[in-house]
Amino acid sequence: MGKATKHWAWLAAALFAFSALLPGCVQPPVLEPSTLITRPPTAPPVAANTTPVTLYRPSKAENEFVREVVYVTLDEQQSLLWSIVKQLIRPPQKNNESIPLFGGNCDIRDIRQSRDVVIVDFNGDMSAIPERTLVTSALALTNTLTELPNTHYVKILFEGKDLPIGGLLTTLMMHSNENLDVLWMLHKSYEESDLRPLEADNILLFFFDTSKKYLVCEARKSAAGMDNRIGDVLNEIKNGPMAASDMADTIPHTMYFDKDSSLETNDQGEVYAIVRIIDSSYNLLPYDRSRLILGGITLSLCSSLPQVSEVQFIINNKPLPSSDPFTPRLFNGRIGNIVTLYFPDSALKRLVPVSRAIPQENDSPVNLLYQLMWGPVESDLGKNIAAVFPVGCGPADLLGKYMEGNTLVLNFSNSFYTKVRESSLSADQERMLVYSIVNSLCGYPSVRSVRFLVAGNYTSGFGNTIDLTDPLIPNPGIVEVGG
Repeated sequence: MGKATKHWAWLAAALFAFSALLPGCVQPPVLEPSTLITRPPTAPPVAANTTPVTLYRPSKAENEFVREVVYVTLDEQQSLLWSIVKQLIRPPQKNNESIPLFGGNCDIRDIRQSRDVVIVDFNGDMSAIPERTLVTSALALTNTLTELPNTHYVKILFEGKDLPIGGLLTTLMMHSNENLDVLWMLHKSYEESDLRPLEADNILLFFFDTSKKYLVCEARKSAAGMDNRIGDVLNEIKNGPMAASDMADTIPHTMYFDKDSSLETNDQGEVYAIVRIIDSSYNLLPYDRSRLILGGITLSLCSSLPQVSEVQFIINNKPLPSSDPFTPRLFNGRIGNIVTLYFPDSALKRLVPVSRAIPQENDSPVNLLYQLMWGPVESDLGKNIAAVFPVGCGPADLLGKYMEGNTLVLNFSNSFYTKVRESSLSADQERMLVYSIVNSLCGYPSVRSVRFLVAGNYTSGFGNTIDLTDPLIPNPGIVEVGG
């Protein structure tokens, strides 16, 4: 090193030491070098809170799909589904070869997801939309949403009412691989013949989740030759769910449906269902439980019989005291979505997948993190799982979160970091904590990896086992086999 270089190095060191003595010059906090890493810049630049998704729109001629990958902005107050559909019904900003869904003549009324079904309800005058636009838009919306993981069916409503069912417009729509010209011809041929697409036989039923606090849906093929449609749907409800692991019977064993349950038409030409129930123990049910039972029946009938918009109940030969009919909208807030959380087993060696129904308000991957923080619940009894977070950790320990592409960035507090460090986690406990978070949150549709920060700084880990310098992807190798 030359004399000039040494001189400047010495001067820089002296100036740095002198600045520490000046009043008002606050030094940054000292971080443990073994766990916190300073990179230039110390905190990562705040990226736009966006994630890539694949959108399908009809071309201007409505003869083919225009498929493009765009970055969708995630709104704190709206779910990923809401953000995607909002993009689709707006005029495309960059691609002039496509048109907004339904001609842009609608707005979002409500969006719910339950298990593998997405239910989208629009505001707007469906009768003002040309048939071809209605069909091609419904197909494009279905293709977009079924590109998301764990979504197989889409149900489309306008003002709470089904699309005019016929041709390719079915109660539950599924992904289509043909171009729109072929699909339109197929739609017209179905309309003009007695043939029906396979999806036309699907019905949508609602059952309790295992905690019996929410209603979750199950799509299934209806029985062949359903003559008495209302009676057949009620029998399907009474038979209970096929996916018994994450659902429970809605109908108590003491409850029966009278064969005189029927479909009626009012003076306005609207179809409604009259359901007659016999149950000597009905009055002994808690109010919320009985209400949720009627909600499951209402949602199932209105979802499986497109012409039905409301349900009236007669129980033990007496109409319910309420003068208002039951409609699906009354129970939208009780529709839960089944998610998979990963908790450690009691030996802290493997992760056990646990199904749980959660409310859909403020739907976000962080809701899954909060579920992990709250730990096992009553419905998890007997599952041989343990809490994953140290005592005292909770939602307040998450300072913030945002998306960088498909990476979810979690910014934890110094307090959280201290609690974890003071817990003296073993190597197994540290592994369970980290991958319980990563495996669970990567089950959310837009999340492929998770990055951990502490007070806005990169961290190399909560202990000495798992390196958190870079984003982590799920680790299937530590998940319990057969779970």
